[in-house]
Parts: sequence; C-alpha cells; structure tokens
Amino acid sequence: MGNNRLNSLKGRAVLYRIAGLLRWLIWGVKYAIIWPLATTAIVVILLFRTGDTTPGQQMAQEIGRVRAMAPSGMFPVRDCPDPVFTVSSPV
Repeated sequence: MGNNRLNSLKGRAVLYRIAGLLRWLIWGVKYAIIWPLATTAIVVILLFRTGDTTPGQQMAQEIGRVRAMAPSGMFPVRDCPDPVFTVSSPV
C-alpha cells in the first residue's frame, strides 16, 4: 500500500517537471521567436507602405506643403469654430 502511494508521488513529480518544462518552452518560443518576427513584420510593412520615399522625405514634403500654404512668418492654423456650450458647461 505504501509502495502505491510512493509511485503516485513520483508520477506527480514527473508530471510537475514536464508541465514546468512545457511552460518554459512555450515562454521561450513566444519571446524568442514570435515577438521578434511580429516586430520585424510591422517594420517591414511600415517601410514598404511608403513606396520609394523614406520617412525623412515624407517629413520634408509635409514641411514644404505647410510652408506653401502659409505666408511667410505666419502659422497655417484655420479659424477655430465657436465652442458649443451645453447645459453642463461652466460659464
């Protein structure tokens, strides 16, 4: 009777070790393979989405558009609409 209990405890210890090993294996695959691949995929998508332009070129184009839109020394800000007051708005 005592021998069966000892074998049961050994079996549980083995299962515990296997579960721990499996948990570490899943963690390793997740952080060593999946996350780096996902990050690389996002970077590649963002780089190829822009076509032949680089982020610096896009920034320079946007600065050029803003400079063309506003006169010298002025800011390209449109008129703000009047605020909409509600019953709960403080006056």
